Amino acid sequence: MKEILRKLNRLLDKKQKNAMLLLVLMMLVGAVLQTLGIGLLVEVVKIAVDPEAVENSRLVGAVYRWVGSPEFSTFSVGVMALLAFTFLVKNLFLYLQLKATFAFVYTNQFRTSERMMRNYLRRHYEFYLNADTAVVQRNITSDVNNMYALILCMLQLTSDGIMSLFVVSYCFLQNGVLMLVMSVVMILLMFVVKKVLKPIMYKAGKDNQDYYSGLFKWISQTVQGIKDVKISGKESFFVEEYKKCGMGYVNAVQK
Repeated sequence: MKEILRKLNRLLDKKQKNAMLLLVLMMLVGAVLQTLGIGLLVEVVKIAVDPEAVENSRLVGAVYRWVGSPEFSTFSVGVMALLAFTFLVKNLFLYLQLKATFAFVYTNQFRTSERMMRNYLRRHYEFYLNADTAVVQRNITSDVNNMYALILCMLQLTSDGIMSLFVVSYCFLQNGVLMLVMSVVMILLMFVVKKVLKPIMYKAGKDNQDYYSGLFKWISQTVQGIKDVKISGKESFFVEEYKKCGMGYVNAVQK
């Protein structure tokens, strides 16, 4: 993880880092709204099931007395209206947060790809005498796409992590014993993910790179050497090699 962050620190400029910081601040606000929505939902369900919960709950009871102890039905409608409004605001904000996240990721993805292309065009002609065309194509397209897919995953993980922290804190205050049991289960699951799934995912990612580069290679060799392919009657050979890379790529992507 530290290695990934170090590389991202080198790849992203100051403007991009500031944009990511703004996204994290939006995630904090989103987490507060999510927790508020869950807390209100729990209280509304309690009131709907048991009217006496208004008096039993310190927070709801204080609000009930603050608004002048109205009729229970009137208070219930007001609480449900507040819940609906909270969910409306929360979902609208989360929509804007998600929109800003996708705009950041995909706009910068194209800009980085463009920078890579400009960088390759500045190279001397001698570089291309020994360059692997398939690798150059992969660097400009799929490697950049995969890098920003990683950034998107990290942003989503950060968002989910912040929201989980707020929600877990709320649930811990409601029922500490149950939360401790759930925490132990989650830690065990994380251990399984790290020790069992992570090596599989790493190998799948490496295979994804290699096979995707292979697809470009066989297309390039076939098109550039089409005359020799036709004369020697090797069409089926190139098709079969392309299919092998394609099946390997499909398996890696599925994993």
